[in-house]
Amino acid sequence: MFKRSLVCLIVMLLVSATSFADPGFGQFDNSANVGYPSGMDAGWTTYDPTTSSYMVTGGGGDIWDNYDQFTYAYKSVTGSVRMTANYQWVDKGQFTNDWAKMGTMMRYTTDPRSQHISSFMREVGDYIGVQYRGSYDGGSGGWGDIWAALPQPIGLGVERVQYGVLNVVTPLYNSGSGWQSFGSTVVTGMPDTVLFGAAVGSHTNWRWDVATAKVTDVTFGEPIVPKPGPATCTPPANRGFLIRTLRWDDFYGAPPYWGYGAMDEALDTGSVAGIPCIEEGTRLDPYVNLYDSGGRGNFTGDTEVTYPGIDAYLVNPSEPADGDDDDNTATEILACIHLTAGYHIIGINSDDGGILKIGGVEIGRTGEWKGSSDVDFLFKVDTEGNYPLSVRHMEGGGGSSIELSYVLQNGSRILLGAAGGPEVYAVPEPATIALLSLGGLLLGIRRKR
Repeated sequence: MFKRSLVCLIVMLLVSATSFADPGFGQFDNSANVGYPSGMDAGWTTYDPTTSSYMVTGGGGDIWDNYDQFTYAYKSVTGSVRMTANYQWVDKGQFTNDWAKMGTMMRYTTDPRSQHISSFMREVGDYIGVQYRGSYDGGSGGWGDIWAALPQPIGLGVERVQYGVLNVVTPLYNSGSGWQSFGSTVVTGMPDTVLFGAAVGSHTNWRWDVATAKVTDVTFGEPIVPKPGPATCTPPANRGFLIRTLRWDDFYGAPPYWGYGAMDEALDTGSVAGIPCIEEGTRLDPYVNLYDSGGRGNFTGDTEVTYPGIDAYLVNPSEPADGDDDDNTATEILACIHLTAGYHIIGINSDDGGILKIGGVEIGRTGEWKGSSDVDFLFKVDTEGNYPLSVRHMEGGGGSSIELSYVLQNGSRILLGAAGGPEVYAVPEPATIALLSLGGLLLGIRRKR
């Protein structure tokens, strides 16, 4: 009897110790129903320690506007950190809306009106992007939308880096080609301790209707900030950027396709779908602050200029292409930038999308189709030096603009190339050196008609 009691006591102690070390919730501390979602009155989270996987089930009206309803499995985290995980829809519910969401969320608190920044996939699997609330009880917004048939499981993550007095939050995704940045956002006034976790909402308030996502490979670790390739360029005397713009010839009607793929095809080959594009012009500018139409960026006045070869919007109404030759264009921006060791932030304010590369390494890309708005890219330099910089920018229809900025550690924003930021030098490609040496280095080169 004594031996049996002793054995039972040992088993109870072992079970208690195991429960204390691992309360059955793996990487997370807790699960909460934010905003009192309906759908069986509440969602829930279960954890399978044998596979280190979670089933997160959530109801609720939406994660949007100024009030959220969803289920959240989360962990309290202090300082710079990254959370990544793989997500797959298991049960989308009978009445679930197309905008049911699953993904990784960084959130201040479990208050339904709290600030958050999240990487989400929607229910039909054709969209991933960033959604956020920037102020308590404020409206919601987003950036970095990718509309495509996407694989599942899909990798979604968020990381925070403390940068001077700022916090830089970078949503991430991995669709099979490694972790990529949606672009960063610079945040002031963020508490030192925040919540990171997996969020699921059904986007419906139908009672009994919920959505479930399987969450695997949950990882908390150091931020995976992009790093440029090698410092290989030698800066010449010219300060600024080499800018080249070309355009699909609308004589052939609408292009058969347009987007980042067509942009690269146009800039690499001079044609799209085998049809030559029109070379609008090439120019050296001290800054990148191009504007043709639509919304403007952070800097206007004397620094704002038209695209090379593209006429100013409605400046000359007699010009045949005025008002429409800014559509379906591709612009390439090249430079040599001097970067010190440590973190840096370069911002792209563009309409439509842009892709930033430094040292041949992609630092990040904005959403393909977007209005004029800032998307910032945090990266880390290990070795001080001069790095090749390239930005490719596409314009489909509507407004047309791009502005490159640099974010200082005090939170202020300056044009990239301006005093107080990294020095930038225009490095002409071999094919353009002869053209630019003819003079007029800071003048637009208009095409003949």
